[in-house]
Amino acid sequence: MEKIFLHNLHAHSIGFIQLIYQLPLPFDYTIAADNTRRALVVFYRSRWTRNYSSKYIKRASILLHQAAELGNISAMNFLGLLYGDGWGVAKDYTQAVFWLQKAAAARHPLAIYNLAVAYDNGLGVDKSHYKAFQLFLEAANLSYVVAMHPLGSMYEQGTGTEKNYVRARYWYKKAAIAGHTVATYDLGRCYMRGIGGPVRMPAAKRWLEAAQTAGEVMATVALGNYFTLLSPPNWKQALTWYERAVEQGPQQESARALYQLGKAALLGQHIPGRSTEAKEYFQWAAKFGHPRAAIELALLTGESF
Repeated sequence: MEKIFLHNLHAHSIGFIQLIYQLPLPFDYTIAADNTRRALVVFYRSRWTRNYSSKYIKRASILLHQAAELGNISAMNFLGLLYGDGWGVAKDYTQAVFWLQKAAAARHPLAIYNLAVAYDNGLGVDKSHYKAFQLFLEAANLSYVVAMHPLGSMYEQGTGTEKNYVRARYWYKKAAIAGHTVATYDLGRCYMRGIGGPVRMPAAKRWLEAAQTAGEVMATVALGNYFTLLSPPNWKQALTWYERAVEQGPQQESARALYQLGKAALLGQHIPGRSTEAKEYFQWAAKFGHPRAAIELALLTGESF
């Protein structure tokens, strides 16, 4: 069974292909299965490194190409991945899309998802968020979990479709139940903010804690926000989570946490033993690129707009 898929964070894609192992996919045993399997074994053993010189990688690429030409759906899908990121072949988005389209026409869920990524980012095709949305929806309806999160994001943002917060929450929940970490965070955020349904604070806390435990730093910041929204706010817990987010990074999430620490300082809430002022928090957050922190810093220092 195949266990590779493309990973794309909708609207924040950093490339066409990243490999991560998670869900099994159907394998085409009907045509040239032995060649396809032999080729994939080589790529798996090489950990899918971009190795142009190895004779084994080149031979595996040829075997996969032969199987795809004969009509093996799994080979078509993986050949699309090879061309998309240059594994054993020269990178060629046009060829990548050509083979992904062939596999997608046979309803291969990974190929459908990857084709959505291509349309979402304009890789080998004219960029079309509408087509990306339709393909993410098709893959999600085939129970391909990783497609459910960008689908929820597109519903929430109104990208490629009309905004529909109820549907966004629905797809986040399906993905979260299946173990998708970012969707778990987004579901907690929806419960906390009342996006797509009523506010449910206990459920928000459970999902955010699950996402944070799984390593999602956005959930660490969100847990800080959660404790500020309680009645009355629990600032001790909130500041603890913000501090943890600053320590964990990455820079974008550190900036969010520093901004929230600055806002807390403005309200007279401080970390015990710390004399850090709001201005200092905003300075660091602005340095890390947080736009609202830059505005708050300007207001505190008397700058005009």
